[in-house]
Amino acid sequence: MAQAGCETQLEKARLNYEAFQNSLYAAHPELKTQRGEAPIINLHELAELLPDASSVLLEYVVTEDQTYLFAITKPAGQAEISVYTLPVNRAELTTQIEDFRRQLATRDLGFRVAAVKLYDLLLKPAQAQLRGKTKVVIAPDSNLWDLPFQALVNNAGRFVIEDASISYAPSLTVLREMTKRRMDQTATSSTSATLLAFGNPMANGEKQAKPTLRDNSLDPLPEAAEEVKALRRLYGAGRSRIYVGLEAREDRVKSEAAQASILHFTTHGILNNAAPMYSHLTLAEGGPNEDGLLEAWELMQLDLKAELAVLSACETARGRIGAGEGMIGFSWAMFIAGVPSIVVSQWKVESAGTRDLMVNFHRSLQIKQTKSEALRQAALKLMRNPETSHPFYWAGFVLVGAGT
Repeated sequence: MAQAGCETQLEKARLNYEAFQNSLYAAHPELKTQRGEAPIINLHELAELLPDASSVLLEYVVTEDQTYLFAITKPAGQAEISVYTLPVNRAELTTQIEDFRRQLATRDLGFRVAAVKLYDLLLKPAQAQLRGKTKVVIAPDSNLWDLPFQALVNNAGRFVIEDASISYAPSLTVLREMTKRRMDQTATSSTSATLLAFGNPMANGEKQAKPTLRDNSLDPLPEAAEEVKALRRLYGAGRSRIYVGLEAREDRVKSEAAQASILHFTTHGILNNAAPMYSHLTLAEGGPNEDGLLEAWELMQLDLKAELAVLSACETARGRIGAGEGMIGFSWAMFIAGVPSIVVSQWKVESAGTRDLMVNFHRSLQIKQTKSEALRQAALKLMRNPETSHPFYWAGFVLVGAGT
């Protein structure tokens, strides 16, 4: 009974602390940009977010009664906005998304019916703006943050990701700020990226016969160690620092992350639905005040210069939805810390398939593909393998922020 009372008090304290942090940002105007509260984006700035005529921005607004879709293109040098009213309310949309996610999570082979239905509902109205587009940026709203748009199926029977790279943004205003940050970092960074990666920090376990999820089971992840070691071979010893097992310590993240241009975490991720900023990545213990649990609020307080962070763990894309801020959780914390592009997962991912996806993703980055296209190519490679062709294996990871 006493333990239950302590847990209740702890949860209340966490929520109060989170509320304090939010009020702090609201009180200091200089922090509003990082909270997605910069001045509202204008048509000229919208046009700048579209690098060419092959790009489209899609922003959704979900209300209790219906849903709105804003499709922005740049056919002749200026931004052009088309608005569609979608006949679905918040409750109906939530049910359809949850059912579809459940099918993907259980590797249900009958998922295509729902994938087509959701495509017809959410994307088909803007088919004129989508025609010929190879880069799609989506600013979801409400439970649309839980929907893997890349796994929707068009009327030709093709997944959306087969025809275009997909990236996500908390809002178009926040995307503008993330894109500016990315451009500033490009202007000041060296030509070769340096990688800091952490893998299998729970250490010392034999490879299991059954597929392992990167969730809160805390089982050893041998594929995670393989993943970061493969990244060391890709980047080379001179451009990478790799820590595995007992060396993958929390204090090392805090002391070395500011010097890296790419951060990569291959570990268990644990989602705290009640207080998302206390969701954490598991690491090895290190330092007198470190418990090995790198929480989202701790990430938020780091001063990072990285152009990309990859959280190769379970449900790192999830959290609490905040107006104008998107999903409050790991990706939001990384943006606050200074990272303009974050790769995160929408569900409990399988470890071996994730290893292959991530290695292919970084391999594509090495040949100078954009981040969104690199993730697309990595997903397509898994899709074409009969053993990992189901969207469960390749559709779980998304890029939030600047896709370049």
